[in-house]
Amino acid sequence: MAHHRHMQGPHGQQYGQPQRQGQMQGQQYGQSEQQGHQGMGQRGQQMTQQIGQFEDQLPGEMRIALEDFEKAAKVCDWCADQCIDEGPQMADCIRLCRDVADLGTLNAKLISRDSVFGPEVAEVFANAAEECANECRRHQHTHCQECATVLSRAVDSTYRLLDGLQSGQTESSTQQQSQF
Repeated sequence: MAHHRHMQGPHGQQYGQPQRQGQMQGQQYGQSEQQGHQGMGQRGQQMTQQIGQFEDQLPGEMRIALEDFEKAAKVCDWCADQCIDEGPQMADCIRLCRDVADLGTLNAKLISRDSVFGPEVAEVFANAAEECANECRRHQHTHCQECATVLSRAVDSTYRLLDGLQSGQTESSTQQQSQF
């Protein structure tokens, strides 16, 4: 009969054979972790398909506005990063770009889930994007000019979306009133 020699660490933990069990548990954990990642890949594909179906069901103005919100957010983040290298005279441009990027991301979320605050935030986005586009136009940097162009399109699509939402609300409230 073989005797296993176990040593105790400073806090009473056992060294020796139990350590192997811990290593085996780690290997088992690694295997289950890999299996979990494979499952996430399948769920990710399903989610992408659902998003595609969701986007296909959106009215034209809403789909365009959502794309423009996301594009404005990305371009503004990029412009702000580029402006940092241009020097401190770009501080206003950086601040406005960061605000518009955050508002664009928030807008995409609120409008896509039909939040009651969506139109209000969309209007704030349009105002901020207009101001940011004007600031960007003041600078001759390529990134600022590109940002101004993207923001002008986003402002236009936001106002078209808001007009569509307003006329839709007006029609539905008129229909409700006529039912009474």
